[in-house]
Amino acid sequence: MTRRKLLTYLIQGIIAMQSGLCLLLALFLLSQHYENTVKDYGKEEAGAFNLYIDQVADDKLEPLSDFLLSSKAFLIKKEIQQKHQVTNIKISVGGNFNQAIGLSFGHLNLFEKTDLQQLANQPTDKIIGRGQGTLSSLKSIPRPLFASNIFVSQIPVDDAKAILGNYTVVGLNGKQQAYFIKQIAKITGQSEARLRQQRSGAHIDSSSIGLTLSIGLGVTFIVLVILLTIYLISRFKEIGILTLNGWAKYDILKVTFGGYIEFGVVIVPINILLGIFISGLQFNGIWTYLISGIMSVILVLLAILLVSTMLCFVSDLKLIKGFLPKKMLYGLGFSVYGLLAVGLVITSTGLEGPVRQIKENTRLLTAWQPVLDYQTLKKFEEGQNPGTLAGTTHAFSEEIYKWYQAMEGATGVYLATGEYYSKKQLQELKRMDAYETTVPAEPFTLASFSPNYLKDHGIYNNQAVINRAKAGKRIYLIPESISNKQLKAIKNWLIENDTADLEQVKNTFARQRQFEFIKYPERQPIFTWTNHADQSVLTKSPIMLIETSQNMSVNDYVNLHVNTLEGPLKFKNERILKMYTRGKVLKQYQLADNKMKFVPVQQYINGLRNDLRFTIYLFMGVIGFVLLILALTLIALMLIYSVANEKIIFVKRLMGYSNLKIYAWLVSLVCGVTGLQVISVLYLHLDIGLKLCLVSFVLQMLLMVGFIKVKGIEKLKGK
Repeated sequence: MTRRKLLTYLIQGIIAMQSGLCLLLALFLLSQHYENTVKDYGKEEAGAFNLYIDQVADDKLEPLSDFLLSSKAFLIKKEIQQKHQVTNIKISVGGNFNQAIGLSFGHLNLFEKTDLQQLANQPTDKIIGRGQGTLSSLKSIPRPLFASNIFVSQIPVDDAKAILGNYTVVGLNGKQQAYFIKQIAKITGQSEARLRQQRSGAHIDSSSIGLTLSIGLGVTFIVLVILLTIYLISRFKEIGILTLNGWAKYDILKVTFGGYIEFGVVIVPINILLGIFISGLQFNGIWTYLISGIMSVILVLLAILLVSTMLCFVSDLKLIKGFLPKKMLYGLGFSVYGLLAVGLVITSTGLEGPVRQIKENTRLLTAWQPVLDYQTLKKFEEGQNPGTLAGTTHAFSEEIYKWYQAMEGATGVYLATGEYYSKKQLQELKRMDAYETTVPAEPFTLASFSPNYLKDHGIYNNQAVINRAKAGKRIYLIPESISNKQLKAIKNWLIENDTADLEQVKNTFARQRQFEFIKYPERQPIFTWTNHADQSVLTKSPIMLIETSQNMSVNDYVNLHVNTLEGPLKFKNERILKMYTRGKVLKQYQLADNKMKFVPVQQYINGLRNDLRFTIYLFMGVIGFVLLILALTLIALMLIYSVANEKIIFVKRLMGYSNLKIYAWLVSLVCGVTGLQVISVLYLHLDIGLKLCLVSFVLQMLLMVGFIKVKGIEKLKGK
């Protein structure tokens, strides 16, 4: 391959890469507009106003929830959630769905009023959009690449605390608004002014993505300028001949660079097709894809214009003689290489987060792997027990309790659930003043396991203790690392929590109310079934309840039918599930009308798996992009040197100089810059940065060896 062809392919590759970056940057800007549209959902409706409800006493939550959800207003609550390093915008809706409004982004309907009305007639676990799983989704919500995941759910009627939050209220006229706010102020005991004053909120910071794409586009543009400069230099002899023959500089530049302008134009429809496939909006964003392609063509024209100014600084006589502006070329090349070296360090700081995310998600998936086939309750119907979802009756709880009693201790039938009490959550409990005892100050994980689960998983196997739990004593296993002060607080809090409203439960514990706290040695990580972003699902020091039908508290009793991943009732596999969910068995316990559906745990975490796959691809793409740009810049430097010193290099080769001596300055440059990079990443404690610098160094050295030995001067000259 001749030098001319190599340069041509490199320039076309950079133009194609620049076009792709223009598309990605346009999609990023589109995603920002998309998120702003979602955040403003409902605010531009006539008569819409904001309401901020927090710090409401427990005894006022239920009447507040009843009033809000039965009012004439349509309620919109937006929350920004961070879970497993993935950002979600959760929209909760409730109230009068006749006043519901859809949400559009440009000409694209994200969801319509009829979708929300359909959602209102579904169980509260149903959503519009995608959560971690796919079973609960009524329909998908399109979103552009880089935008946060959006999903819509109902404000739950069976969780009064969920009524707190920041609302946009739609559908009320002036008089209705005044009455609405007045009633809420009356229920909560707060002033109307306080209810209208924002005190909290959240912001999605995506600036690093935009900055990375902008830097990448800038670097690509600079590399394009360098390669076009080299291409122009490689044609100086021809330009000199054309100048001697009377050609104008405009005509010379048109012949020299016209093909690259045409190539940039040809890339535009390819950009559009690529946008259709990767944007997430298909044909709905076609104008964005077209504009990004046009932007790329403009950048190509600008790069050619900048390079063309070089001819303005070279007289016709020098052009005819083939003299080159070496100082300008070296200054440009070294400046770009230095900027890229700094950019590599900056990029590695931005990659630390994604690397941690990949490690965390991989660890989570590995931890969940052994229980992926476990079956857990996904949905049920109220059947002949109306009021179950609203919490006004516990008939279904009684039926499922008796069903569990009958199969308790059977092979593969377990109780297994866990909850992580974060510091923030404990502080909130303390602030609400809901307990007479002191709320524990330090975060902890509280897990509940049936005796056969503890045995089968090698967690605890003291039969005497287990027998006492089966006899109705409430037995907690406490890790040895907990201090006596913390243990005392946890004991008092658990006792108060577990003995509340026990008249609803008819078992031994409700009658005798006996507790026992036993310390255990922390030897192995225990899978706790928690689903909390701030705590690992594996921990060596959970507090564990040995849970049986005879020592259940009222919370355990009513939570038996929780139909989420945190639901306690688990079957080891589908075969065991079928044994206990046959029609005859369910009919015996009046459960046939509830149409319970169990699903494997795997379906709950498939969203996590998809997020991990996307993160890995994105991470590999960023690394590949950085290394490719660095390699192209090094090639550009070598070409500048070989073109500008063609005669000197030729003479040195004739005199027997080794390749190392000829290119010693370039080897020293790469080694010196890499050394500075390594010092920087070590100082900043960037593990991925150190690896990236070493990979970059090896790649550059191999590239130089290949260029010198395989693509040497003689090869470039076509000899």
